[in-house]
Amino acid sequence: MKNNLRDVESNTQPKILDYIRTNGEIALSLLTPEMEEVIRTLVIWENDESIRHLHLVTRSEEEFFGLKVTFDELLENVRKVHDSDKAFFWSIFYRNQPVGLLTAQIDPKQLLRHIPGTFWPSILIGEAAARGKGIGRQAMIWCEELAREHGCSRIELGVFEFNEVARKLYESLGYVEFARTPDFTWWNGKLRADIRLEKHLSES
Repeated sequence: MKNNLRDVESNTQPKILDYIRTNGEIALSLLTPEMEEVIRTLVIWENDESIRHLHLVTRSEEEFFGLKVTFDELLENVRKVHDSDKAFFWSIFYRNQPVGLLTAQIDPKQLLRHIPGTFWPSILIGEAAARGKGIGRQAMIWCEELAREHGCSRIELGVFEFNEVARKLYESLGYVEFARTPDFTWWNGKLRADIRLEKHLSES
């Protein structure tokens, strides 16, 4: 069952988690295959049709509504990423509750500009009660720190044209649009464009 606003706001009992970043009530932890409770929450988000259009590419209405992610599939994906040195999953926490996911790859094939040392991130805030609290912004700040730590000097990311909240967040952090791919993903009756943005990171 998804956390409601009362769950996220009131459940402040500390849990034993290996946080790699914290800022106030927001924290970040490497997602490992042993974190089955968190992975089960991710399965709920992956199958949530109210947010699926924000982070998954589908080409038709049938594909959009036909998607079904299982725990075993997601656990296997977490295991593969955990064993990779080019891909990463981090779980985002608010008041010690999992509320989102930060993923990243280094120099993946889906880049439009294949510049070595490029970080390709994606952020999902799965819990509605956790949105509007600056969690996505903080996750992007940490994302840039992690990119530098992994030897990357550039970030490229994609955002669908209808996701104005995310696009405005990225632009406020200095990301600049450099390309659009039309008819990229289906949402609300038609195919929509994918917008690519980039940011070159300073050494500091």
